[in-house]
Amino acid sequence: MKVTNSYKVKLLTEHRQVLRRLSRETLSIYRSALSFVIHVCEQEWNDVSNIDGDKAKQMFVERLIHSTNNHKAKYPDFNMKFYKFPSYLRRDVITNAIGVVSSYFSNLENWENSDKTTSKPRLRYNHIKYPTFYRKNMFIEDGTSAKIKLFNGNDWIWFDVAFRQSDYNYFKRFGLIKLSAPLFEMRYGQAYLRFAFTRDVKLVKDAHVIISVDQGITNDAVCVAMCPDGTVLDRKFINFSSEKDHRDTLLNRIKRNQRRGNMKNSRLWRKVKGINQTISSKVSNEIIEYAKNMGAGVIVFEHLNFKDTKKRILGKMKQKIHFWKYRAVVNITTQKAHSSSIRIAKVNAWNTSCLAFDGSGFVKRGKFAGLPYNLCEFSTGKIYNCDLNAAYNIGARYCIRQLLKPLSERTRLGILAKVPRCSKRSTCTLSDLISLNSVLKSFVLSF
Repeated sequence: MKVTNSYKVKLLTEHRQVLRRLSRETLSIYRSALSFVIHVCEQEWNDVSNIDGDKAKQMFVERLIHSTNNHKAKYPDFNMKFYKFPSYLRRDVITNAIGVVSSYFSNLENWENSDKTTSKPRLRYNHIKYPTFYRKNMFIEDGTSAKIKLFNGNDWIWFDVAFRQSDYNYFKRFGLIKLSAPLFEMRYGQAYLRFAFTRDVKLVKDAHVIISVDQGITNDAVCVAMCPDGTVLDRKFINFSSEKDHRDTLLNRIKRNQRRGNMKNSRLWRKVKGINQTISSKVSNEIIEYAKNMGAGVIVFEHLNFKDTKKRILGKMKQKIHFWKYRAVVNITTQKAHSSSIRIAKVNAWNTSCLAFDGSGFVKRGKFAGLPYNLCEFSTGKIYNCDLNAAYNIGARYCIRQLLKPLSERTRLGILAKVPRCSKRSTCTLSDLISLNSVLKSFVLSF
């Protein structure tokens, strides 16, 4: 499969204040041009939408806004307002504008065909977009130095910048990989070029070790290294308590401010969002490192969906689930795992925590057993960690699915008759995987 990654390079120069000023002016005129073209595409959408092909649409819109010696544009204000606008940058603006307007009309059509319980979609004209600097037209590279074309308020000029040696060495490592045209970004007053590169990766086919991951509210993640026969090799608890404590402190500060009448708190909310993103990235890094150390070929997650559950939860638990970045952890881990040739799989999440891994039935969790929320009591009286119990069952369900998948229907029915709990994925546990392996061994020996 093909995996796309990006790498952000900081631009170095002796004239940092000049680069900062030119970068802001460049982004300002680019976004103004984008707003202008969005208005044009909205008015001419009936004609644009009937054209087949992205390139043909781009050429049609370009003829509407750009005049030449042999052609007069329908909207000549673009050339007057954006004098000497680079040609490749103009086409990048047109491509982004067509995408924005196409998305708006698609959402509008879906809304009109629905029950219209949600608000009507609106077309936004002002977007925080970053331009693509095409080579030779906007960007020229020469080893650790480069030139980029920026707007100085009156004209477009070439500006000399440099890369760090470490960034240049990183590109040399991927010398056989084709780099795309960079994206020009500005973050916290610093200018960057973001390069994207694509490479072919072969994922592991036969995994002798899997990593089952249970994401929880008390623990960020619990990982279990398991063999397909049910042998548990190792386990790891991942919990960034200091980051979560910092986040909860900020949330309490927001509550106090809201009681005093300050309902915005944009700075504090931005900090909370940043901490959540940091937690997601750290958790995914720990999972990937653990999988590499154990030599795993597959990472297994639960297929979680809280779309309707959040409406029924009240109090503090609703806030905890709201700030639980389970989907972000899966997305980040998927990207990093595929880059390391590791597969990602998902299993049914029903009853992974409610059923005991030893096959003794349902468990009593938290206050129902007089225990903390992260502990549970089996029907046999054993006290165990809920997340670790769920991680065992998650890995077992994946292994059961992989063992039964290649079998014929007749063979599968004969085996499931001896292990009936494996026929329903929402009731599978680790003990069922062990029983299934013993049945498969006896089945093979009988033939």
